[in-house]
Amino acid sequence: MRKVAVAIAFTWLTLVLLGMLAVGSFYRPSSNILTLLSHPKAMKMGVLSSAGFLLAFLFSRLPLSYLLRLSPLVHWGSVLLLLGVFLFGVVSHGARRWLIIGGFSFQPSELVKISLLLLGAFLLSDSFLVDAGEGRGNSLPLKELSGNLSDKRLKRWLAFALAFSIPGGLILLQPDLGTTIVLYFLFLVISFLYGFNPLVLIGGSLALGLIGVNFLKEYQLKRILTFLNPYRDPYGAGWNVIQAMNAIGSGGLWGKGLGNGLLNRLGFVPENATDFIMAFIGEEWGFLGISLIIALELILILLLIYLPFSRKR
Repeated sequence: MRKVAVAIAFTWLTLVLLGMLAVGSFYRPSSNILTLLSHPKAMKMGVLSSAGFLLAFLFSRLPLSYLLRLSPLVHWGSVLLLLGVFLFGVVSHGARRWLIIGGFSFQPSELVKISLLLLGAFLLSDSFLVDAGEGRGNSLPLKELSGNLSDKRLKRWLAFALAFSIPGGLILLQPDLGTTIVLYFLFLVISFLYGFNPLVLIGGSLALGLIGVNFLKEYQLKRILTFLNPYRDPYGAGWNVIQAMNAIGSGGLWGKGLGNGLLNRLGFVPENATDFIMAFIGEEWGFLGISLIIALELILILLLIYLPFSRKR
C-alpha cells in the first residue's frame, strides 16, 4: 500500500508541475523553467493543488463509513450552494454558474459531482443494505430487468433518483448542459451497478434525449452538432474547435518550444489558458507533450482504483 501511495503522490506532483509550467509559459513566455514556475498564476495553481492534496489526504484517514454517513449533509449542502448561485452568482459568458467566497470563485456544480457519488454509495451500497436489514441476497444480477427490484431497493433507488434530479435541474437552469450530462452519466453508471438492466437504461436515455432535444436552446443544439462535425459552421460555432485542432496539429511531434506557439499567442484559439489549455500545450509541447500528460493522468486514475485493493493485502 505504501508503494502505491508514493506512486500516487509522485504522479500527482509531476502533473501539477507540468500544469504550472504550462500556465507560467502562457502568461510569461520564457525558456527558463524557474521563471515559468515562479509566475503568480503558476504559484496560485501550485498552492491550490497542494491544498486539494492535503484535503484528500485528511479525508483518506477517515473511516469510509463515516464519510458515507456524512454524504446526505454534503450533498444537500451542495444543493443549497446551487440555489445560492441564482441569488448571488456571477454571470460569465451568458451563464450564472460561479460563486465568489473569500476572494475565491468556484462552481458548486463541481461539488455535486462528488456528493452525488458519495450519496449513491451511501444509499445503494451492499454495506448500507446490510445495515438496513435488507441483506446481500436481494442484489440483482445485471441481466435482470429493473422491474424485478424489491420494494425496499426500488425505494432507495428512487431516493437516489430524486437526489440527482434536483441538482441536475438546477444546473440545467444556469444553464450548464455539459455538467448536467456528466451528472446524468454518473447516475446511469451507479444505477447500472445497482442492478438495472443496461438495455433499460440505454432505451430510457434515448427516449429522454429525443424528448429533451425539443427543449434545447439554439446555441446548445449548435454545440452538440459542432461536436459531431465542427466544419459544418467553420466561422461560427465550429471556430473554437477547428482553431484548437490547427494549433495542436501545427505543434507536430516535438512542438514549437516554450513561448513559440504563434496560433495561441496571436489569439486564434480562445480561452487557451483555461478551456483550451491542451491546444496551447499541443502547439508548444507537441504530440509527445500531450501524450505524456494523458499517460500520467491514466496512470493516476489506475493507481487510485488499485489503492483500495492494495490495502487488503
